[in-house]
Amino acid sequence: MHFSSPRRLALAAVLGMAITGPALAQTWPERPIRIVVGFAPGGSQGGEIIGGSAAEFAAFLPADTAAWARLIKEANVKVD
Repeated sequence: MHFSSPRRLALAAVLGMAITGPALAQTWPERPIRIVVGFAPGGSQGGEIIGGSAAEFAAFLPADTAAWARLIKEANVKVD
């Protein structure tokens, strides 16, 4: 859809909001939400501490990048 003027675009936006406004007004959630997490509380799920200085972090990056590169190559992941 092409709008030749900002005024028409603004009018279309206002009309769109007027039409969809009532559809969005819902009393949600009507009951408690249950969140299921697939691991036990506590522990480390990939959140390991890696050094406290910039030098230690700089030393960590090449090894971690190489590990991810190997994994991506072995899994034959392609970017679309």
